Amino acid sequence: MLLAALWSCQSSNPPVALRPVKVGKLWGYADDSGAMRISPRFQYAHEFNEGRAMVEPEYGWGVRFIDTRGEIASGEQFLEWAGPFAEGVSPTRLAERRYWYLDPHGRWVREPQYFGARTFSEGLAAVQLTKEGAWGFIDRQFRLAIPARYSAVRDFRTGVAPAEQHGQWGFIDKTGAWAIAPRFADARMFSAGAVSLAPVRTATLFGYIESGGKLAWPAEYEEAWQFEENFASVRVGGKWGMIDARGHWVVTPQFDDLYPLERGWAPARIGERYGYVNAQGERRHWPPQD
Repeated sequence: MLLAALWSCQSSNPPVALRPVKVGKLWGYADDSGAMRISPRFQYAHEFNEGRAMVEPEYGWGVRFIDTRGEIASGEQFLEWAGPFAEGVSPTRLAERRYWYLDPHGRWVREPQYFGARTFSEGLAAVQLTKEGAWGFIDRQFRLAIPARYSAVRDFRTGVAPAEQHGQWGFIDKTGAWAIAPRFADARMFSAGAVSLAPVRTATLFGYIESGGKLAWPAEYEEAWQFEENFASVRVGGKWGMIDARGHWVVTPQFDDLYPLERGWAPARIGERYGYVNAQGERRHWPPQD
């Protein structure tokens, strides 16, 4: 679902913390006291990043950006796709057109020239220069900083980015050189806080590697997110829970979806019910059971 892509990224949030909350069949935004600040009127709603949140209207096609008052901030045109705002811009695509970068006021800051584009992180953004071609990275002046030679990439974090070449994942530095040689079936970003670990898939299961590439403990998870705020969401037996930096459970597996923590709370789902859970297992914004 759309929410996953956004919740896998870091964000910079507005002064009044607003979180997407599902009420009935529609999404709105509530503050941390539980008070609704933006009425439920969206088919999907995503976290705020740099004062903007991506929403899918209840009726109509495409996605829009709203500001913290709930007002449309992305101009008159609907967007076919958009990524979260970071470093002042969002990668977006109009119907059947290439990717552009949009500013928070709905103005295009770059002519469409990419066949794929990702959010900026640590001054670099991944782009695809040809249709179904390789990925490289541009800098904030939209100059190619790392040549397009990777079949897939993820964002930079702590100076390195996961990248795939010849079917194997490793980590590159900001020159494009391999910091950790490609030898994994999948790889995700390193954590930026006190815990310096990254989830990787060695064969069929995920584990976590240290900065030198060594597994911190044996791979044992069906799926795994990166560490945020010293905890990580992982899946075993088809259910998601949360572990600490030693691999110990702090929230036992019980959720159908569980995304990374953000400001102390992780978006979660059980069946058709959506809410938030913290590292102590406490819940917030959960609708009552039918």
